[in-house]
Amino acid sequence: MIDDCFNVVMYRSAKLSDGTFSNDRPFRHTLWLEDMFKGIPALALRGRYLSYDQQKYFQEVVRQINQFADRMFVPEKGLFRHGWVESMSEHPAYYWGRANGWAMMTLCEVLDVLPKEHPDREHLLDLLRQHISCLLYTSDAADDMQCV
Repeated sequence: MIDDCFNVVMYRSAKLSDGTFSNDRPFRHTLWLEDMFKGIPALALRGRYLSYDQQKYFQEVVRQINQFADRMFVPEKGLFRHGWVESMSEHPAYYWGRANGWAMMTLCEVLDVLPKEHPDREHLLDLLRQHISCLLYTSDAADDMQCV
C-alpha cells in the first residue's frame, strides 16, 4: 500500500509538460504551494529509506522544488506566491501566510533527509534562508515588505 502511494505521487499525479506537480482545479495546469508539501517531502523520505534508486528520488525532489520556485518564488519579496496558472500570461502574487508555511515546511522536511553531501543541498538551504529572512519585515503593510 505504501509503494502504491509513492507511485501515485511519482508517476500518476497531474504534471505540467516539464514534470512539475500540478492540479487541474480550478483551471488546467495550476500550481498551488500546498502541492509542494503534499508530494515533495514524501518523495524525499522515499529516497532516504530505499537502499536502491535513492538518487532518482532525491533528483526528483530537487527538480520539483526548483521548478516550483522558478514559477512561484518572488525574490524581491522573499516569499512564494500562493498559486500559478499556466494559461495566464500574468501571474498575480498573493502571499498567503499558510501557503508560505507549506513551502517552508517542504524545504525543512527535504533538508532533514537529504544527505549532507548532496550537491544541491546548499542551494536549497540558501532558498530556505532567504525565505525565512524575508518573513521578518520592516513595515506593517504587506505591500511594503522589505527583507531585513
